[in-house]
Amino acid sequence: MIARALRRKGRSFALVTTFNQVGYERYARHMIASFARCWPKQVTLYCYCESFRPDDVARNVRFLGLEETCHGLVAFKERHRDNPRAHGLVRHGPLDDRGKPVGLGFRWDAVRFAHKVYAVTHAGRTLAEDVMFWADADTVTFERVPMSFVEGLLPADKYLCYLGRSYFTECGFVGYNLRHEQNARFMGRFRQFYDEDLVFDEFEWQDDWIFDVVRREFENGGLIESRNLTPENVGDAHPFISSELGNYLDHLKGPRKDRGRSAADELEVRKEPPYWRSD
Repeated sequence: MIARALRRKGRSFALVTTFNQVGYERYARHMIASFARCWPKQVTLYCYCESFRPDDVARNVRFLGLEETCHGLVAFKERHRDNPRAHGLVRHGPLDDRGKPVGLGFRWDAVRFAHKVYAVTHAGRTLAEDVMFWADADTVTFERVPMSFVEGLLPADKYLCYLGRSYFTECGFVGYNLRHEQNARFMGRFRQFYDEDLVFDEFEWQDDWIFDVVRREFENGGLIESRNLTPENVGDAHPFISSELGNYLDHLKGPRKDRGRSAADELEVRKEPPYWRSD
């Protein structure tokens, strides 16, 4: 009781992610190990695991069943199980500059990205912590993270922090103020796009695109304020590592998983940690 009371004097923080067994073996186990090694003990990592449960016993790490907690996801997947369009396998929608439909590929794989949206919105409406950060499971922590850094990522007067880009947000890392008066409404709206299949009315069906649709709706309505973590004049390719996150974390998005790290020459802002000098 004393420890809990002391913890509640300041804001409490959680990190959330999701993965399946293949993802766990390939990259998520490294995320978990690096979290346990480098993050402050005051922060808990919640892992939404799809169709399996890891055997890890790690400090401040909790495992939840994705299907057991996110019934809407189960319904969405069942509804679109035999719908190739919902898996990005059928061309559709707006035309490109050659007059051909652009809706084909992973950016229109609504089923794939629904896993993340349902994990985010379940955690966002059920966690006891004050602030929740989402990090993709192919994120690794290479430097010890000070609590002051965690606290500074999302000011108490903002609802979101995110990595902005010119076309859509890089949602490999997003922060949510769970004590904000608009939190439940935001989470409900985010999930509504999948519960009611509204996602298929949008230009793209990935979570980054839908997140921006909801974020702008709330920002333009004067309901929330956000903090963009991407420094000015940083390009769209890999803003994660050039932001302040890159002092402690690396995001192994795409082919970087096979390489085991991002390349130092991808940095657009100088970073001091030795990690970026050992490429």
